[in-house]
Amino acid sequence: TSIGYYAFQGCSSITSVVWNAKNCADVSQSLFINSRNTVTSFTFGNNVERIPAEICYYMKNLTSVIIPNSVKSIGNSAFYYCSNLSSANIGNGVINIENSAFSNCFALTSITIGSNVSSIGKDAFSGCSALKTIVWNAKNCADFSSGVNSPFYNSRNTITSFTFGSSVENIPAYVCYEMAKLTSVTIPNSVI
Repeated sequence: TSIGYYAFQGCSSITSVVWNAKNCADVSQSLFINSRNTVTSFTFGNNVERIPAEICYYMKNLTSVIIPNSVKSIGNSAFYYCSNLSSANIGNGVINIENSAFSNCFALTSITIGSNVSSIGKDAFSGCSALKTIVWNAKNCADFSSGVNSPFYNSRNTITSFTFGSSVENIPAYVCYEMAKLTSVTIPNSVI
């Protein structure tokens, strides 16, 4: 349920982490300090309910992450600056994606948002400069108060495809704000 600062500091041979903590408190970005550059694989177990804030902070060589359907919440800056992370599939169990969860993931080209996501924090996908494709299955996500609070702020200029799933009921305010390269949008019959 808790892991202290610097717990794995300087473990320079760590390449793989398997995380089975069901509901661990938020951790500091210092948890893997001086060892995070060697981690290429981070696996969350099938019973994990919360991905703690800053858990994979600045793991620049992390290429893939599997987020199981058991996960309900992804903490602040959980995958901040994972610059080689190329795709993110947000499972249908996820309800909350917190601020800056995937900020500055420069290799991220596509994102799938699960059907039960009801809130996404500011800058959740900001600065993802290769982002092109969004699949949005969130049935009823809360509105974003302005373009500045959009989860895609500072990455919206590269997005060319935004697909709403067939069960989406609400398209949130500002969700596609200033996506200048978006060429077409399909709004399914489920949208109210």
